Amino acid sequence: PNTIQVKAIGNLTILSVSMRKNYEDKRISNEELKKLNAQLDQLYIKDEMLRDEHYILQTDKNLLSKNTNLKGNDRGVVVAELKEAYTFIHARMVEISKRESEIEREVEALNKEINRILQEIDAQRSKPVIMI
Repeated sequence: PNTIQVKAIGNLTILSVSMRKNYEDKRISNEELKKLNAQLDQLYIKDEMLRDEHYILQTDKNLLSKNTNLKGNDRGVVVAELKEAYTFIHARMVEISKRESEIEREVEALNKEINRILQEIDAQRSKPVIMI
């Protein structure tokens, strides 16, 4: 904050104003800070799990893409097998793409929540201390 407001009754003189980080506010930092840090830990764990799942989905997609050669060494491709393989690969690729998009949205929401909590923690620590 760049401004300060003072309201008082009677005559008074402000001798000085100083700003510093408030690392000493025990009532805020102990209970609430522990709760915020616990929330933050849970969000980091969920973020890591989602990123791991996204990596696995990308690996699956790459594996499906690389295995599209359906003919054998000694015979051609049977049309029924080709249709079945195409249906499977297409359905799985659609499924993977949808889940990847969901994960990306979830990770984005998690990042917003993580940033909100980090800002709240920083704001709690940065509250001005008023000495009278």
